[in-house]
Amino acid sequence: MEKRNTNRQREYRDDYRQHSPAWIRAQRRKRKRIIRRRIMIGSAVICVVLIAGVIRLFSGGKSHGKETEASAIEESTFQASDISVNGISLKGMTRSEAKAAIEKEYPWKVTITYNGESIDAENLIDTDLDAFLDGICTGKAEGEYTFAVEDSEDLQSAAAEAAADAAAKWDVKAKNGSISEYDAATDKFLFADGAPGKAVNQEKLIKDLVEAATSGNYDAVIQAEVNESQPELSAANAKEQYKTLSTFTTETTANEKRNTNVKLAAKAINGTIVQPGEEFSFNKVVGQRTAEKGYQEAAAYSGGEVVQEPGGGVCQVSSTMYRVAFQSGMQITFRRSHTFEPNYVTPGQDAAISWDIPDFRFINTSKAAIGIRANYSNRKMTVSFYGVPVLEDGITWSLESEKTDELPPPEPTYVEDPTLDPGTEVTQKAATNGSRWVTYKIVSKNGTVIEKTEDHAKTYKGHAAVIRRNTGTVKVSPDETTAVESTSAAAVDGMPDGYVPGESVAPESSAAATTAAGSSGSSSSGTDDSTGVFHGFKGKDLDGNDVDESLFTKNKVTVVNFWFSGCKPCVEELSKLNELNDTIKKMGGEVVGINTDTLDDNQDGIKEAKEILKAQGASYKNLTFDSDSTVGKYAGNIMAFPTTVLVDKDGNIVGEPFMGGIDDQSNYDQLMKQIQSVLDQK
Repeated sequence: MEKRNTNRQREYRDDYRQHSPAWIRAQRRKRKRIIRRRIMIGSAVICVVLIAGVIRLFSGGKSHGKETEASAIEESTFQASDISVNGISLKGMTRSEAKAAIEKEYPWKVTITYNGESIDAENLIDTDLDAFLDGICTGKAEGEYTFAVEDSEDLQSAAAEAAADAAAKWDVKAKNGSISEYDAATDKFLFADGAPGKAVNQEKLIKDLVEAATSGNYDAVIQAEVNESQPELSAANAKEQYKTLSTFTTETTANEKRNTNVKLAAKAINGTIVQPGEEFSFNKVVGQRTAEKGYQEAAAYSGGEVVQEPGGGVCQVSSTMYRVAFQSGMQITFRRSHTFEPNYVTPGQDAAISWDIPDFRFINTSKAAIGIRANYSNRKMTVSFYGVPVLEDGITWSLESEKTDELPPPEPTYVEDPTLDPGTEVTQKAATNGSRWVTYKIVSKNGTVIEKTEDHAKTYKGHAAVIRRNTGTVKVSPDETTAVESTSAAAVDGMPDGYVPGESVAPESSAAATTAAGSSGSSSSGTDDSTGVFHGFKGKDLDGNDVDESLFTKNKVTVVNFWFSGCKPCVEELSKLNELNDTIKKMGGEVVGINTDTLDDNQDGIKEAKEILKAQGASYKNLTFDSDSTVGKYAGNIMAFPTTVLVDKDGNIVGEPFMGGIDDQSNYDQLMKQIQSVLDQK
């Protein structure tokens, strides 16, 4: 075997120690592929291709070129009567039989042991044996040959991988001195000393493995040398380095029920300790917000409409914590914005929470545990992190959000009120505009900005106005009918105080608005702007593949479901939509999803949507596109989620939008009737 430069071997070995076991394994596999293609010049034995291979060549078979060469080596037979390796006769054996015979005589059984445990070391001679046999199968002489493993880069890499596997099993990271528990009585975090770790001496283990392979000691039992590693911080040192990493305060509303929920969530979080490398989950720590836990029913958004639910308002706690986690240098792993602008933090800097999706999560990137303080008092919600700084001294991180566009509100929702004078309209609830925001990460050093990069962008929906009107010719007395009463202002999480949105409404295309106004709408497959929103469609699926209007042309009917990640009813019906997709594919149809959080190629929204779809077992196609496109504007006007529409092969919406989750069997049956009706018209 070819000898390698010793210094090069040492450099290669050191390079491998700097990488993870997974990287090492990948390199090892790559080198196996390379070495198996090598031809060992100078090896000598006559090999002939089996008759079956010859017949294939002369009977019109299509195996040629490299494929034929590979088959020849694999199917070759050692014909010489005196060909042997290490005293093992290979007469009449195929290459694979020869390898098996050698491995039987010289099995690799090297084990690595430590503290009564053992692991099998990776076979370090397998690659060399393959290359050796490939070489002699292409030679032109016969005789006795000796197989021996020589030190090489390939052997060093294999030994490094085996050593890394041992380290992965037995290494224990030293634990720094840090806070260990929270004393609620004194409102203080208590410190505990660190603990030593242990680390496998990989350099010595690599040397021992290489020696076993090159000396032919294939059943060696190698004792791993494990050294103690000391923590970086003692309890005393930790106390000196611990400080308040970041703190942030938001002001709540005067709604006592909402404030009760904020207080309970803050209490659940206060005193939480997050270990180095550990992921904090808001929902895991706080738990489900229920009446049994004392949570009050307060206004919150669900599926685009205002509902009263236990825990309404806790998003203020998660949003406050998001700022603190970011400013402390933590790694944010899961966060999504609200559907509508928040009023307690700058838009773009909010973290929406629901049970159990969406969540707010981050990883502690510090070398020591961090302690979380959360407190509500006098309509103020405060969160602070206590720990060893992650950012360099003088370096600060902050968020800065800029409004880039103001969007018109959806079309108004009209409510018929015969108590008004004929032809009169009264605005019951004013509209609010939507908006687009870009949020930047600001890095400063000693107060001077040194870096400004875009962190994320978000489009918030506006609220439709609710207008009472009398389109009739007669005014009736309030005693003769049930008039629509104004709703008192309510403090709603994520929206301006004093504004109460209207009822859940259908998508506000011109056709939908006409229906809401009381006109007799009819199903149509016409090509006007209200129905042909998918004409000339261009977008992508969530994997980035281009999609155009041919998606609809190939189907007799396409069921398009509009949803977003924070909509619980939307998420709950995903598995049922997947079943529906399987059913209607046999009928010439297809289900397509549109998650409004993914528009404009929002990578955070796409990632979250894909995670949710996978968790719910939904594999049907989901699309993303520009929000300023025709279908984007249509989606932006949807206020009730989930909403499902039927689209014909020309890209026209047919029939009326269907609202409500199809995980309810009656809703499912109703939607199937609509689908069948469209199919029957074809």
